[in-house]
Amino acid sequence: MDDMPIEALVQILLQLDPFKVAKYRRVCRYFNNVLTAHPFSNLIGLVYIGRTYQGMEVLCFVTPASFGEGFLTKVQENVDDSCGLGAFMKYPVSSLNDLPIHPLDSINDAYLFEKLKGHFLSGPLPRAFGNMTKLTIVNMTRNFLTGPLPSELGNLVNLKKLSLSHMSFECEIPDSFGSLVNLEELDMSGARLIGSIPASLGNLVNLVKLSLARNELSGQVPDMFGGMTKLQSLVLDNNHLEGPIPKSISQCMQLAKLHCKCNRFSGCVPESIFRLPLLQNVNFGSNLIISETLPTYHASGEFLGSPSPSASLDLESQNVASNQSQGVVPLFLLNLSRNRLSGRLPNYITSLTSLQNLYLYENNFHGPLPPEIGRLAQLEVLHLHENNFHGPLPPEIGRLAQLESLSLASNKITGEIPETISGLVALTTLDLSCNLFIGRIPDSITLLVDLTQLVLERNELSGPLPVEIGLLTALEVLHLGHNRFCGEIPESIGSLGNLRSLDLSHNELSGEIPPGIFKLSCLRSVQLNNNCLAGPWRPDIGARTRLKTLDLSHNRLTGSVPENGLKQRLRTLNLSHNMLSGPLPKFGALMWIENLHLDHNEFSGHLPQDSLGLKCLRSVNFSCNQLSGPISAFIFSNVSIESVDLSDNSFNGTLAWEFGDMNRIKTLNLNNNQLSGLIPESLGNCAMLELLDLSGNQFEGDLPERFRTQSEDKPGIALRWEAEKTVAVIA
Repeated sequence: MDDMPIEALVQILLQLDPFKVAKYRRVCRYFNNVLTAHPFSNLIGLVYIGRTYQGMEVLCFVTPASFGEGFLTKVQENVDDSCGLGAFMKYPVSSLNDLPIHPLDSINDAYLFEKLKGHFLSGPLPRAFGNMTKLTIVNMTRNFLTGPLPSELGNLVNLKKLSLSHMSFECEIPDSFGSLVNLEELDMSGARLIGSIPASLGNLVNLVKLSLARNELSGQVPDMFGGMTKLQSLVLDNNHLEGPIPKSISQCMQLAKLHCKCNRFSGCVPESIFRLPLLQNVNFGSNLIISETLPTYHASGEFLGSPSPSASLDLESQNVASNQSQGVVPLFLLNLSRNRLSGRLPNYITSLTSLQNLYLYENNFHGPLPPEIGRLAQLEVLHLHENNFHGPLPPEIGRLAQLESLSLASNKITGEIPETISGLVALTTLDLSCNLFIGRIPDSITLLVDLTQLVLERNELSGPLPVEIGLLTALEVLHLGHNRFCGEIPESIGSLGNLRSLDLSHNELSGEIPPGIFKLSCLRSVQLNNNCLAGPWRPDIGARTRLKTLDLSHNRLTGSVPENGLKQRLRTLNLSHNMLSGPLPKFGALMWIENLHLDHNEFSGHLPQDSLGLKCLRSVNFSCNQLSGPISAFIFSNVSIESVDLSDNSFNGTLAWEFGDMNRIKTLNLNNNQLSGLIPESLGNCAMLELLDLSGNQFEGDLPERFRTQSEDKPGIALRWEAEKTVAVIA
């Protein structure tokens, strides 16, 4: 029937004899809107639900025999009448009569199981659904079915696969589900189930897969798994389950996957669980499991997940060699991250020579990294960040020739980066940030030509940057900020054509900025602030249209910024604390600008008048310049603005009444200018204002009423009124 139009199938359906529906063996539904004459209670012979027509769900009943000539003639007449004269003449009665009716046994179970999912079925399941006792497979995942789930579903004793995931049931799991004794797969993940897990599910001794993840289930999990000897996958993630992890799980000898993350389980993980011979994938992340040590763990299989601030696993006493000699699959992924694990790195871990991925980040491990880490020659990922490891990085780290990602950030590792780092020839990510490394970056690091991320910020590294750093042409992220590097920025950085983010801030770099940097077409962020960089502003600076962040503050740049020298995608522009002069550039093209800081320079002239469209602007700082004239309306007109600092200039004139429309502003600093006139009453409408400094001007009259009237239910505002009169807090 794959070639039959939907209209024809609907007309067939309309001619069906409702008293013969019980003979039908297979059914598909089209948007759940044409079964009204055929209640589920009649479909007692049904063994198959599902079938799609060109990706759309269509409704068709199939009987053991073909349709009769008279029946199809009537169908054809109705099709022609409803769809227009001759619309379906290419489907004459004779061709309809010749349509093949495939026998049921020609469709295998795997095919049947894929149907009726994601086809807009809605409303509650009728109780009569439980009358279709010959059903073996039901897959209604990703529909709009609602609760309650009828207890009659427990009558479907021949079911082997039941998938009701991604629904909106908002009800409990019926206790009658314990009667589905032939069930092999039960998936009710993401179905908005509530209440507790019924202990009757322990009767499902043939279960191979059970998933109840991403629901609102609560309470303790019954200790019901003793008879589930065939269970291979148990997924209970993202619920509100609590109490101990059932010990009977350790009797599921076929178990390979155990996911219990993001719940409220407490106590210790039963050690017997980790002795299951086929266990490969375990995740106890984000629970309340507390222990100071790692439990004994079977050194086999794959250990996945991010056990959370809490999970407890003891790896110290297991005999790894004996496991491997018995033919057990070696451990290749171990993730115990985000726990409260402490102590030194167990020797056990460095003996797992088949490990490919090791995640121990965000724990409280301490002590030096053992040289034996070099034994893990198969490692591809080593993430130990956010611990308290200290001492030098062992040179044996260079033996990990398969390593692709190394993160040791936020520890207390000291000493120099070993020259042997060049042995990590497969490395794509190197993050040693937030440690206590000293000395120079070894020149051999330029041999790691596959590096895409090099992050060494916030250490005590010093000396010049490697001249040949431009050989790392795959680099996308180069972050070397907050160190003590000196000398000039290597010209070769201009060869890093894939570079997206460059941070060399907070160093002692000098000389001019290499012109090649601002020719890199992929750059999104450049941070060269807090150095000793000098030289004139060049037209190519800020000319890249893809640049979003440009921070050159706290340097010694001179000259003027071209009038149209700033491109439209900039979100943050910080040129403060330089020696730039001349008029301010035009800002009108910066439609996405959020932070605009040009303070502590020598800019002069008036504020530009082309900037009324800066609707994203949040922070403006033009303080400590030589600007004059009136404060232009582009600042007043931005309702999103939160901070304005125009202090220490020569602005004059009166304040615009539009100040009162800036209802998000928290800081307004206009001190030490030549402003005069009355303070607009509308300034009192700035309900979020926390700091107001109007001192050092020539204002007249009173403050707005809000600032004169104290009230206990309003936050305090730090206020500087006249230079000789300071009120620290005013309601």
